Amino acid sequence: MALAVFALGGCAVSSTETGEASPTPAAEDLKPGEAIAVTVAGEPELSGTYELDGEGRFTMPRLGAIDAEALTPAQVEARVAALLEGGPLLEPEVRVVRAAPLPIFVHGGVERPGSYVYRADLTVAAAIAGAGGALGDLAGYDVFVAPGGQPSAARVVRPEAALAPGDVIEVRKRDI
Repeated sequence: MALAVFALGGCAVSSTETGEASPTPAAEDLKPGEAIAVTVAGEPELSGTYELDGEGRFTMPRLGAIDAEALTPAQVEARVAALLEGGPLLEPEVRVVRAAPLPIFVHGGVERPGSYVYRADLTVAAAIAGAGGALGDLAGYDVFVAPGGQPSAARVVRPEAALAPGDVIEVRKRDI
């Protein structure tokens, strides 16, 4: 049974706490479209749920746009705290968590195409099964995964391949 995976054409770069670049994105890195919950102790007007826009930024009152793409929630905490320091808050206490992971998407030759809840142990085979299975014998299909929904990065994958939030699975009937 042949499956297709969409590998990253170029590795995304994520910043570390020290400002150094990391060449490989980690599953915990934030992506555009994700929602984060930010809590600033004693500052209810700053606390809330924010969605990362298509550029991976979110906007907070008094702080403006903050770049969060390819950062972990802990790195965003440090960034927000640094922006608040020296203002009215001397030692801001900031907490950032994912509000909810991005879903995964399954389409093509499956019974129930659509978006599905991501879980950490989700594989390609489990996602296809969750979508009602392939329309016919899966051996007659190629399965592609586009990491983070990036079509240019789509590649054929194996059924046991792990998925990440925002991945798009396409089940295509193989031409004979």
